[in-house]
Amino acid sequence: MSTQIDQLNTELKAAQAALDAALVAGEPSRSHRNEVARLEAELATAQQAEAAEKAASAAQEAAKAQADARALASTQQIALITTEADVALGEIAAEQPVAAVVDVDPLLLSAAEGVVLARTALERAQLRHGELSKAAGRIQAAATRKTEERDAIKARALAKTATADDGLAILTIDEDLADLEHSLSAARDKANAAIPAVEQGALAAAEQNLARVRGQLAYSLAEARLKRVEQLFLAAHSEMVAAHQAGGATSYLGAGRYVPAREFRDLVLSQRAYWGV
Repeated sequence: MSTQIDQLNTELKAAQAALDAALVAGEPSRSHRNEVARLEAELATAQQAEAAEKAASAAQEAAKAQADARALASTQQIALITTEADVALGEIAAEQPVAAVVDVDPLLLSAAEGVVLARTALERAQLRHGELSKAAGRIQAAATRKTEERDAIKARALAKTATADDGLAILTIDEDLADLEHSLSAARDKANAAIPAVEQGALAAAEQNLARVRGQLAYSLAEARLKRVEQLFLAAHSEMVAAHQAGGATSYLGAGRYVPAREFRDLVLSQRAYWGV
């Protein structure tokens, strides 16, 4: 589409120049005006079509980025809520697995979108850098061939086997080489300027942010899981006491036969100061 627009712009400039020349020369201008109007209409149509095509492409890319981000965030979150602790807790409480009912965390989704967008930007930058590097490589190859051609002519001259064509070619080879070296330098500068260091840094930052958000979510989920375990423990303990009393015990102390694991007792005791008790 851009090629068509470029062509129409070129034709429109030529038509406008022809109209201006006709006006200066006092010649009839109607045919020139018609041509200018026709080209302007075609150009406007082509520009509108290009704009619509770009808008549609942008919408498709945005939809794909959102889908990729949701998939990435979902994968990250499911990994957090399908741990061994979650499975065991679900079995104890006879509950539906959390992964089947939970929505994707909005902060995790936002961080995942940042990673997806950064990856896309890096891929585009790498493609652009690759194209510019290949262009510089083609110029380098041309300069190498030209140098080899010059060296071959000089070798034939030393061997006194040079031809008339060699004499004509040598006149422009040095100029050709100078032009190629200039072009090569410019091409290399463009390629170096397009090295995607910024995009690589942006992706690294986005991935670090995703890891940070994932860590925060992991803590929140672990805390919620622990509170649920606490509720289950208290309910189970109440059931044990009730069962003990139903068996004829007259004192709550009789339920003291339950002895928690040492690690559990140590943890509770170590947290008393933090809890303020």
